[in-house]
Amino acid sequence: MVGTNHRQAPVDFRERVSFAGPEMDGFLRQAHERLQHADCFMFSTCNRTEIYAFQADASTGRAACGAPRPGEGGGCKPRGQPLYEYHGRSAMEQLFRVACGLDSLMLGEARSSTR
Repeated sequence: MVGTNHRQAPVDFRERVSFAGPEMDGFLRQAHERLQHADCFMFSTCNRTEIYAFQADASTGRAACGAPRPGEGGGCKPRGQPLYEYHGRSAMEQLFRVACGLDSLMLGEARSSTR
């Protein structure tokens, strides 16, 4: 899992790496192909973008994510950028923190989805 949130990055960076609608679909389709059809998904809101990929090798998963934005070069964790990375159990724990609202700008913040 690679991501950024309100604690890691200023608003301008979070806006540059957020996805919506067709952008998200295109990015995930590309990541899915690079992961040789392994599963991947993303949370993208105004305060967070997190990409989860189910891959045995962390470096392969990281490379498969591609760039923070479609069409840009580089990897998921560009040097000096305010991103975090979790693997294995730590990634699952982060997923549960997000799903429960424990890792929100406001504790317990309700989630809404356009999907």
